[in-house]
Amino acid sequence: MILQETLKQLPAHRPVAILMRHAERDPIHSVDDSLAARLNQAGKAAAHQLGQNLVDFSPLRIYHSPVPRCLQTAEAVAAGVQAAGRSADIGGQMMELGGPYMKDWKTVMGRVLKEGAKPFVRDWFTGKLPEGLVQEAGEAAREQVRILANQLSEAQNTACILNVTHDWNIMLVRHAYFKPDQAAEAWPDYLEGIAAYHHQGKLYLQFIDKTAELCLNTINMGG
Repeated sequence: MILQETLKQLPAHRPVAILMRHAERDPIHSVDDSLAARLNQAGKAAAHQLGQNLVDFSPLRIYHSPVPRCLQTAEAVAAGVQAAGRSADIGGQMMELGGPYMKDWKTVMGRVLKEGAKPFVRDWFTGKLPEGLVQEAGEAAREQVRILANQLSEAQNTACILNVTHDWNIMLVRHAYFKPDQAAEAWPDYLEGIAAYHHQGKLYLQFIDKTAELCLNTINMGG
């Protein structure tokens, strides 16, 4: 799992917040499927195994997007942590982990199903989409990073905060903070994630062996 490769690079004894894609799901063939698709058996098993592999990051608190497959992933990860004898709880859903950048969801999903997700995302990230469909990509990425920064600021006895989200959310952050790295342009795998931690007044993002250093004031002010 790519997330585990990322976690190996993190400093020890420091609270960590993670933005992670959900586990493997059923195929999406229609606009309705984009919300209704659930985890398949392989996805449930992989999420449970990930939980068992996260024991060194417990106690773990897990948040998820309002989409059911993200809740399923959160539940499976928590069960895996608990099966290994460590602590994990589900903090609940966060709308910001869904698609807060969507301004016209039905039009966007209709276009994606017709033309494909990759061309849509490419046009989005390069500013070629018509106004009114989605939030500007840079600001959408900053909003996702603010989630992690705020959670770390409030972290006390929680060693790890895990946020279960979607592929586009991961891509936004990778594109904004790790470009032009080729890995940042690849489509996110299931259970792929980006980790964040604080150090000396700065926020660090970790993606596999790549580290991005951010100024907290810039993130919080939306710069």
